[in-house]
Formats: sequence, structure tokens, C-alpha cells
Amino acid sequence: MQKLIVLLLLPFISCAQGHQNKQLDKEKVINKKVDTFMVAWRKPWIELEKAINDLPDSATAGRIAAYQQHPFFKAYTGFIEENGKHYIAARTRLFEQYAAPPQALLQLSWQKPEWPLAEQENTNLTLLSLAFLRSFDPSAIAQTAYNIASPSLMSSHNLGIADAQKLYGIRELYGTHIYTKKLSDTVWQCWTADHLWAVSFDFNLRRGMLSNIRHTQPGDPKYAAMQWPGSMVKPVNETNRLLADLRMLLWESYPSATTYDSLPYNYQRQLSHKLVHDFNNRQHSRYRVVRKQSLEQLDHNAPDLSAYKEQTTPADNILRDEDTSFWASYYFDHEQLDFSIGNAAALYFQAGEKEIIRRVQYNIFFPASYHARKLNASEWEVWALKDTDAVSYIWNINTGHVQQPRYWVKIVPH
Repeated sequence: MQKLIVLLLLPFISCAQGHQNKQLDKEKVINKKVDTFMVAWRKPWIELEKAINDLPDSATAGRIAAYQQHPFFKAYTGFIEENGKHYIAARTRLFEQYAAPPQALLQLSWQKPEWPLAEQENTNLTLLSLAFLRSFDPSAIAQTAYNIASPSLMSSHNLGIADAQKLYGIRELYGTHIYTKKLSDTVWQCWTADHLWAVSFDFNLRRGMLSNIRHTQPGDPKYAAMQWPGSMVKPVNETNRLLADLRMLLWESYPSATTYDSLPYNYQRQLSHKLVHDFNNRQHSRYRVVRKQSLEQLDHNAPDLSAYKEQTTPADNILRDEDTSFWASYYFDHEQLDFSIGNAAALYFQAGEKEIIRRVQYNIFFPASYHARKLNASEWEVWALKDTDAVSYIWNINTGHVQQPRYWVKIVPH
């Protein structure tokens, strides 16, 4: 279950967004409740995790039974029921940001993913609801649905590694559209579309449940001929207005299927990064405002790091001289940087796949604290202290560039 949950968490952790004003307040209320719940149930969760991980990968039924019969699952179910109305309130406003899907999209041929076992769709998606404890915007959930559908698509159409790279490459460089439609007070249908194919799913706002995942057929000429209206038509705040403008810019920069196939990926990546960088330069005043707002809400005192051991030295270059212009131009919120720097550091210090997965999972499930101190008119020192590790860096809110990234690992008591 660890791999199931964390693998699907990864895509949307990295694109987490901050939401300001009343919307942020609603999310804060829920996140505080999640913090309290997970702290109270930490030991049972760890015991359950170990029991499940000790079972062989083939023991799907045993894993599901162990989870559903455990006191943690029963407590979690009660938590969701108790706070369902709060989840609905926080999520509804964000789902309402998006336009209804174009009629032509609904008229395409849609396929149900092929699950390895007939019963796995409902059971795995039930387990996955835990991953959405802190998810409110459909974009994060849409990426998870996309990741669930992708293996089925590749298998059923005999797609190789090069085809898979193309699927993810186009999505990365040219972005997506998301559309939503309210089905009831608690359930919404969502669509996530890129330039090759689309995925549809239902999402229960109260329970955090995915269901009814479907996808279009790659290579469908009707899909290629579609006209795509903008999707985020009612942004809740300036952060999302900026994001909507950037998404549309990336979407419209797609050359054509033929041109994409004829140009090297790295060349197109450079063009995409330049496009985003130029957008940042034109919109730097808007970037500055949303970045400043995200930092002003944090604790302005330097944190106590005595429970952590620093891994970095002045000689370490945990970003490996990577050109951070794309990061600088795309990231609006400190939490995006916190995750990216932490993940880069874990890879730099060769933490290993299992340990990285563990850190990601625990950092999402358990409380974190964030601190930011203004150094001058454009630079802030930022800290993120999470359950397993911590990062700090100097962030220029005008340019978005990062300096002096540092990384700590939580000291585990013996």
C-alpha cells in the first residue's frame, strides 16, 4: 500500500499551490484537523504500514483486509465522516473554477482501464482516498487519475518506452486543460486533457474518493481536430489567475504532432523554459505579489533545528548546477520549492528509493512547520521543517531564483 499511495502522491505534491484569503482559511481548518488526527493515530498507522509491507506483493486481498479491519482505518473513516462538510466547502469553490468540458470531448470514444485484477478498481481507489487528505484542487487529483490510467493505456495499445516518453513529454512541455461538471452536491466529474489523450473520472468531495476512471483512444482523429477553450475560467485568487494564464500560454505553444516528432525533446524543453521565463519577466510584478503573500503568512522567527542533522556542507551542490530558470518562473508558492529542493537533496545524497518514498509519505501525512524571514526588498530566507527532513534556502521573490539550499534529516531516537 505504501508504494500505491506514495507513487500517486508524488505528481501533485510537486505542483501544490497556495490559496489565499478565505479559501486558504478553509484549507487551514482542515489541515489543522488532519494534523491532530494523524498525530493521535501515528503509532497505529506505523504498525499498520509495517504489517501491510510485510505481506508479499501478491497478497492483494490480504493487504486490503488488513487495512480495512485495522483500527486506524475505522478511525480514518470516522474522521472523514465528521469533517465531510468541511471538505465539501473547501473543494467546491476550487472545482467551480473550471469550465464545463467541450461537447466534442464528451462525444469521443472512452475506454475503461484494464485492471490487473477485476476487483482492484474499487478496492485500490478506496485505499487511495487516504492520499487526498490534504488535496482540494482537482488538478492534483487529475494527475493521479492520469497516472492510474497510463499503464493500462500503454499495455492495451502495446506502447513502448519511446511512446511512453512522448506521452509524458508532451504533457510536461505543453500542459493540460482541466474541465469539471457537478453531478450532485458531493460528486463532480472531471476531465484532464493534453494534446494526445484525455482522462475522465468522478470525485467525491466529501469522501475523497476517485471512481469511474476512463480515457480516450490515442490517435483518434476526432481528438486531434478538437478546439480547446480555456479551462480555468473563474480563478479564486491572483495565484490561480496567474496559473491559468501560464497554462494557456504553454498549451498554445504546442507546434503540431508532426513538428513535435521532428524536433529533439531537449530542444523543445529549452523553448518551453524560455517561454515560461519570458512570461515571468513580463509578469514579474504579479509573481512578486503572490510569492510575497505566501511568505507573509508564515512564522517570521527562525526555527529550532535541534531535532535535525544537517547533511549539506558549503561544498555541496544539491541542485547539481541545474538551470533553475524553469523553477524560478513557474513556482508561485514556497511549498513547491520546499518539495523540489527536498527531493533533489534526497537524490543527491542517494537516500534510496524506499527511504525517499518513506520521507515523502510521512511528510505529507504528518504536520510540518514553515518559516520565512525577510532579508531585503527582494530576498527571503525560507525554512520548511517536516516529519522526516527539513530544507532552507534564500528565495528572490522578484526573479524566483534560489540560493544557498540546505538540507537536514530528522534525528531518529534510538
